[in-house]
Amino acid sequence: MALIRWRPRREWDPFTDMLDLQNNINRLFSLSLGRKGAGEPTAWNPSMDVYREGDNYILKTELPGIKKEDLEITIQDNIVTLKGEKKDKRETKEDDYYFSERSFGSFQRAVELPAAIDRSKVKANVKDGILEVRLPLAEEAVPKQIKIDIS
Repeated sequence: MALIRWRPRREWDPFTDMLDLQNNINRLFSLSLGRKGAGEPTAWNPSMDVYREGDNYILKTELPGIKKEDLEITIQDNIVTLKGEKKDKRETKEDDYYFSERSFGSFQRAVELPAAIDRSKVKANVKDGILEVRLPLAEEAVPKQIKIDIS
């Protein structure tokens, strides 16, 4: 029998109950479908942060074990697409594994930015398994402040 945490509520809230149900179903599917056997490629998405710093958008992605030759970054309109592949280079046979939690395989992430990007000034670098892409705003997207004399 499973124990369920008791949470006292003052009044019934159907939305909280629906969120609890959704979280439990998501957890069920992630546990049952997320794990594959050792050596089988799995679908995975690297973690990503996108934030604005001055006149640049910064995109940071965790890509441990991926070489820069295995990455492709494209920009179309305001959509930045990151493609790559994490290759399985293990030498141990599948039968020798007790369990394997690391994911391998190809991935693709796309992020739509809220402003136009100057494609000629985009820079990317990889350091310690973190990809950082610096996306400068286009001239027309940079807010300009004009002082107006009042008479």
